[in-house]
Amino acid sequence: MLINAGAGFAGEVANAKHFQRLFAEEEVEANVRMLANGDLQKAVEEALSRKPDALVVGGGDGTINAVAARLAGTGVPMGVLPMGTYNHFAKDLGLPLETREAIKLIKARKLKAVDVGEVNGRVFLNNSSLGAYTHMVDEREQTLRRFSLPKRFANFVAFLKVLRRWPLINVKLDIDGKRILRTTPFVFVGNNEYTMNLFKVSLRSCLDQGVLWIYTVRTTSFIGLLRLFWRSIINRLEQSRNFESYAAKEFTVSPFRKSVRVALDGEVVRMKTPLHYRIRPRDLLVFSR
Repeated sequence: MLINAGAGFAGEVANAKHFQRLFAEEEVEANVRMLANGDLQKAVEEALSRKPDALVVGGGDGTINAVAARLAGTGVPMGVLPMGTYNHFAKDLGLPLETREAIKLIKARKLKAVDVGEVNGRVFLNNSSLGAYTHMVDEREQTLRRFSLPKRFANFVAFLKVLRRWPLINVKLDIDGKRILRTTPFVFVGNNEYTMNLFKVSLRSCLDQGVLWIYTVRTTSFIGLLRLFWRSIINRLEQSRNFESYAAKEFTVSPFRKSVRVALDGEVVRMKTPLHYRIRPRDLLVFSR
């Protein structure tokens, strides 16, 4: 078991013996390691070299993504102890958010094969995006460095700062032989279909349909975006002519620049363009209900 010691919950009990005791209470033998972010990849390789029955990861969506990217396609099951701020993957999969209940689920050994998305060779479990969200991440990290704030509040502050600038991107989408040109605040790619309702805890009802969903908007004005925001609140976003969604197993996004910053499960990386997206159906085994 690999735990991100910097994760919100883990920091409260940052002690490997604590988690070993929780597993032992369920009669599961666990080799637990507390890790800093920079140690994760090396620790995953070391764990896999021992040919474990499973690899359990404790942390937020970014930590889970890093482990899943290595386990996808290997047949080694992944267990999840949600310890992040949002825990999107765990919620969408219907996993327990309480540690003891999550360990009981792992002990039951019920496995589910879920899809993973991929862009230019990089894996994502939840979603990938370019445009406004990458600017929000920059603003959030600057806010967290300057002030001791909860991550949720820092995200809200970042959102307000990005709204003030309102950056737009020009992109070309090639989807199933159809070419679409857009000037838009964002392109959002979901691993399976998302429910566009701001107040649903679970944003995806299925993680194994084998399809990527692409979401973008035509509007370029702040007022236009506020209208879309209101439609999402009243659950009528899909009825707006300025909101667009497409489903595909593979497609290409071409921003008109040599490289672009891309968000993968909340973590931002720079990638060369064009961006080639594809779905990898049921390529990851996860302990589930």
